[in-house]
Amino acid sequence: MTVATYRIPGFVLLLATLVACGAGGGQAPELATVSVATLRQDTSALPLSIGGSGFNETLVVGFDGEGVEVTGLTFESDSEFTAGVRVAADAAFGPRDLLLYASADRTTVIHTLPDAVRVLAPVPLVSHVTPGTLQQGDQALRLQVVGEHFREGGVIELGEGFEITSQEHVSDVLFEFVVNLAADTPLGPHDLLYRQPEDGGGDEAREPAALQVHAPEPVVLDASVSVLKQGDTAVLMRVEGAGFRPGGTIDIRGGDLQLGATEVLNASEAEVLVTVPDGAPVGPREVGFIQPVVGGGAS
Repeated sequence: MTVATYRIPGFVLLLATLVACGAGGGQAPELATVSVATLRQDTSALPLSIGGSGFNETLVVGFDGEGVEVTGLTFESDSEFTAGVRVAADAAFGPRDLLLYASADRTTVIHTLPDAVRVLAPVPLVSHVTPGTLQQGDQALRLQVVGEHFREGGVIELGEGFEITSQEHVSDVLFEFVVNLAADTPLGPHDLLYRQPEDGGGDEAREPAALQVHAPEPVVLDASVSVLKQGDTAVLMRVEGAGFRPGGTIDIRGGDLQLGATEVLNASEAEVLVTVPDGAPVGPREVGFIQPVVGGGAS
C-alpha cells in the first residue's frame, strides 16, 4: 500500500507564531522599559511603570532572585503595566532581570529585560557629631557620628589638618572615629563626609559645618609689672604665657584701668600700655588674655 505524504509550506513557522503570540494572534509580548533604574533596600510601595508591547491582562511581571517583590500589578494598556515594588532590608545588592510570565502561576517566562534595575543600600544620613567643637593640637579624640544607614566598611573623611587614626562601625545609627588635629588645623567650621563601601552603591552623606575648630585656650604665666599706682600713665606691661594669637587682647579685670591697643609679639608674649586713673580702686587685679573671636575667643 502506498501512503501519500503532503508537506504544507510554512506550517512549522505558523505553529511557532501561534505559540509565541497566543491563540488570539497579534504581537508577541515584550518588555522594554522600567521607570526606575535603582532600588534601595528596605523600601516599600515604590511606584513602578513598566513599558513594552503586546501586553494583556493575563500576563504577570516580576524580578529574578529574592527580596524584590512586585505588588499591585495593574494592566493599563497593551504597552504599559503599573505596580508597586517592595525591597527587603536584606535583598542582595546588584542587578536584577525583569521577567514577563505567561500567567499568574509564573511557570513560563516569555520575555526577559536583562539588568532592568540595580539594588543598592539605603542612602546614609548624618545628623550630628559629638563633640562638635575641637581645638588645634587636640590628640586622640574619639568622636561619635549619629545618623542613619551606616554600614560595615564605611569611612569618615575630613579636610586639611585632621588625621583619622581609627574608625569603627558601631551600628546602623552610630559610627565612631579617633582623630588628631595639627597645631595649624584651619580655624572655623569643617564639613564631615561619610562614605558607604562601594559594594551597595558607595553613597555619601555630607554634614556641612559638622565640626568647629577653635584655637587653644591661652595661658598667662607672668606680667612684667606687678605694682601700679593711682595716676600712673602709659606704663608698658609685657605679659608672658602661651597660645597668644594676633588680634587677641590683654585684659586686666577688676576696675577702671585704661588699656591701650595690645601688641602680640609672638605666641608667648604680648604688650599693652596701662593708665591708672587717680580714683581707681586700690587692690589686686587679675591679668588675662582674650583670643580673637575667630577661633573661639577663649580667655
